[in-house]
Amino acid sequence: LPADARLLRLNARALLALGLPDPAIGALHLALDLQPGEAGAHAELAMALFDAGQSEAALPHSLAALRLLPTPRHAAMPSCVLIDLGRHAEALAAADAGLLACPGRAEVLVSRSIALEGLGRHADALAAARAAVAAAPDAPAIRHHLAATLLASGALTAEAWALYEARHDLHGVRRWPAGMRRWGGGPLRGRTLLLHAEQGLGDTLQFVRYSPLAAARGGRVILAVQPALVRLLRGTPGVDQVVPAGADLPPFDVFAPLLSLPGLFGTTWGSVPPPLPYAVRRAAQATGQLRVGLAWAGGSGFVDDRKRSMAAAALGALGGIAGVPGVRRPEGDTDGTHEADGTHEADEAHGTHEGLVACRPRVASHRRVAEQPALCVLSGQAAPGHPTGWQDDRV
Repeated sequence: LPADARLLRLNARALLALGLPDPAIGALHLALDLQPGEAGAHAELAMALFDAGQSEAALPHSLAALRLLPTPRHAAMPSCVLIDLGRHAEALAAADAGLLACPGRAEVLVSRSIALEGLGRHADALAAARAAVAAAPDAPAIRHHLAATLLASGALTAEAWALYEARHDLHGVRRWPAGMRRWGGGPLRGRTLLLHAEQGLGDTLQFVRYSPLAAARGGRVILAVQPALVRLLRGTPGVDQVVPAGADLPPFDVFAPLLSLPGLFGTTWGSVPPPLPYAVRRAAQATGQLRVGLAWAGGSGFVDDRKRSMAAAALGALGGIAGVPGVRRPEGDTDGTHEADGTHEADEAHGTHEGLVACRPRVASHRRVAEQPALCVLSGQAAPGHPTGWQDDRV
């Protein structure tokens, strides 16, 4: 590598764009060896380490960047890193320091809101989120954060659902083709409505419950979902056809993203539709032995998956529960690793017990488990402020 700090930073950016964080981090360390007082290099290294899941290592560089050059970008970084570390009181102090350096900055106000939420100060968190929107009313990420804060507080309101539509304008989120006509929730009058999945498998399972309400508007309903869910969701009430998302779609007149349906139907706490019976049939009770299916992890592609997913080995203690002899891997799962929706490895104990069926996150396997004598419990933690936080999982 060249002994030139500027070229080393350019090299690091190219490596990050190629998905090669380790050599990029190395190049940024070399750049700082040459220019230890360069705020931009500290900031870039902090962000690279943060994105690589190395928040402890990122923290001193984020603080150095703010100390050397108090820009709005640098002001928000230390609190973000501290939030990721779960140190919310310190994150709040860092956000307040950032606001002193850069008053009224929306990004720092969002960090302050998240830190307050982590401390259980929900009213203050909401106030900070509103202040952020007032500072940057047209910023999709800021509006989305206010939506998430409202929904996390239990405010299923027209304001919250309208703000949640800002998710479509977030960086990296799928853009719907301009020629596709959005459904506004009115009568279909015989038209064909496409309900299209977005985000994760759990989101689809939660919001497909709106399909019967959509069908009641007088049209034909097509459901486009992740390929792993097609078989499971065939026969969903109100749905005429289930197709894999990403494949060629059949003709339709109007469409709606699945997570827009709560807003279209004006959902409040009193009108949340009941969950649908996803599993093919109830387990037989004649065996006299309780069998339980657990999902211990989500998709590893989710940015905060390490905060919501647990190690498969932690399930071993459940084997001692009376009437549930132990943990067993679902039939066909030969190596205990996630397929399609994660990479968490299973513990060897999964092959040694009979009563507790430890399901992979791949939801297609839940149908196979349900065909055994089992009570299949699908559980997991939604992202903070995510609409699936009000889920009621029953199969």
